[in-house]
Amino acid sequence: MTVTGDSVITVSDSTIAAIDPEGNMTGIREGRTSVTAAYEGLEAMADVVVYK
Repeated sequence: MTVTGDSVITVSDSTIAAIDPEGNMTGIREGRTSVTAAYEGLEAMADVVVYK
């Protein structure tokens, strides 16, 4: 079973970071945002800081 493929991963500020369909995150510009992953009713959040 692939948890990543079945998860819904979102970023709160898409001007700072982006999540691709495989779940990889790419920084776009400096700043702070949060990433949330949801899977089968469970949810986890992480703060992310993007630097130049």
